[in-house]
Amino acid sequence: MQRDSSPPANPENSLLPAANQRVCSQAARWLSPAACIPAIWPVVLILKYQVNVIWNDEWVLADPLIKLHQHTLQLSDFWVMHHDHRLPIPLAIMSVLAVLTYWNTQVECFFGYAMVCMASLLLAVLLRSPAANDSPSSSWKWKWFAVNVLLFSPVQCENWLFGFGACQNFLPLPLLVAALVLIDRKGLNWRTVLLSAALIESASLSLANGLLGWPLLFAFIALSNKTRDPRQKRQFLGIWLLAAILSIALHLWHHQSEPITAQFHAAGIIERVQYFLVFLGTALFYGLSDPIPLATCMGIVLIGWFIWLLIRFIQRWFHGSRESIEPALPWLVLGGYAVGSAILGALGRAGLGVEQAGTSRYTTISICLLICLIGIPTFHRHVSNRLSQPSAILNFQHVITSLLVAALIWAGVRSIGVCAQSQRHYRIVLAHLSFIELVMEPSTERLISYRTDLLKIADTLDQLGYLHPPLIKNGDVRLLQPSGSIANSESNGIVEAVWQSPDGQMHARGWSILPALHRAADSVLVSYDTPDGKQQICAIADVVQSRPDLAKTGGEYLQQAGWSAAFPSNRLPAQSTPLKFWAYDAEHQQAFPLAKAAEPQLPR
Repeated sequence: MQRDSSPPANPENSLLPAANQRVCSQAARWLSPAACIPAIWPVVLILKYQVNVIWNDEWVLADPLIKLHQHTLQLSDFWVMHHDHRLPIPLAIMSVLAVLTYWNTQVECFFGYAMVCMASLLLAVLLRSPAANDSPSSSWKWKWFAVNVLLFSPVQCENWLFGFGACQNFLPLPLLVAALVLIDRKGLNWRTVLLSAALIESASLSLANGLLGWPLLFAFIALSNKTRDPRQKRQFLGIWLLAAILSIALHLWHHQSEPITAQFHAAGIIERVQYFLVFLGTALFYGLSDPIPLATCMGIVLIGWFIWLLIRFIQRWFHGSRESIEPALPWLVLGGYAVGSAILGALGRAGLGVEQAGTSRYTTISICLLICLIGIPTFHRHVSNRLSQPSAILNFQHVITSLLVAALIWAGVRSIGVCAQSQRHYRIVLAHLSFIELVMEPSTERLISYRTDLLKIADTLDQLGYLHPPLIKNGDVRLLQPSGSIANSESNGIVEAVWQSPDGQMHARGWSILPALHRAADSVLVSYDTPDGKQQICAIADVVQSRPDLAKTGGEYLQQAGWSAAFPSNRLPAQSTPLKFWAYDAEHQQAFPLAKAAEPQLPR
């Protein structure tokens, strides 16, 4: 066994100068509460931008809820495949929350927030480990602040604002860290090994990449010195390997890929490599108009940094410095979780395009690599071999961490605009869902769900009281008009043109706002007069078009106040009838008439 070749520490530099010690002591007093400040961001985002609506993946919970009320619910209903994932634990949690709150999706978002808080506290335990800290007491608090900037960053807005994403994507990390903390602090014994196995199994039944916990913790147990009995360690490794095999076999049991996932896997090697890099590098550039090139470059830097750490770790391991580098093991596991997830994503999702790797939902996983690079002590100790002053070591560490934190804070600021756009999208979804029994536009399935039985499921959930607000079953738009609103008020928007194309489609365009709420309308409703004096809804238009001409004079909230409608003319009665257009507020289910509703213009 070779001896460690690193030079001995200088005894004269074992302590910081007195002045630096006083600075660190003062910093330690305020860093603890300051480290918790980033946790405020998600609460503000959820309260301000989250919309209580069932959308997309959330509909998988509809079947268990309906069966629960019909007293036909079985455990197998939680075992269904969903895009190659087994989700019994998130589905069970969401079912309980839905029953208790009548499916208030904001509660699901706060549950995910609670999971992130748990992960933050567990990471603080790792940072405070005496073996991981040979620097002043304030150093771990500074690292914890940096880690919290990552964990609570707005770049994860898709998970913060989407209840299903919060319950699914925020679960594996605290479970993985809990297993690490348990073994790291309590050592290897039968109780810690079995509890850690249960935590990893829970992670794997929350998200498919939770299965990575089995090989990662196997390496952690094999390399750690938590037990000095080689025979006992071999027993633990054997039990862990057996549990991993059973878990993977259970996950693959009756595994059937859904037809929609066939396109996920079709991609070339170049696309897969770039997908992998973008997956890892997106968090620092999220919110840019074209983040792919920069995310690709950052992915190269981060994976290169991680590989360099692994090489140095292996070198020092074979040089006999096992005890000094063991505190780095939990952080390498976290980095391996991010890198392994990126590999799985490149193998199973690259067919959706490189842009899909840059979605907000994956930043929840990719930031684990940044957490590894910030928290790992081995890197800083290796640097200490080349620096003469401990204060320089601390400053170097803080400079690297500060750059990452600053980049992510700036990305988080950019993400606020993405949150506002997500809120607009969810309100559009809410509008389509409210009128689903009256009008089904081609965009409805894209905005809400791909289920073929969506109408039947929505009606059943509405009867059970799970839709908020409830479905609108009367097509008379006048019933949605608040008392006292002025007919054809120009303050609500203007219909600029109405015409019929040769293919029999009716078209209209204009702009629409909700003046009282100081924002663009959620949708525009199109209606016609009926013989009995009603205003029957016949189409819905999404208010999503850019109108910079209006924003110049009326304000930034008019930037996307434009709309255009297109629907078959056979929805209208045979006799000529004027069309009317209404600005719609989806959350309050109110409609306001638009001005200058032109008569349909037939083609020449």
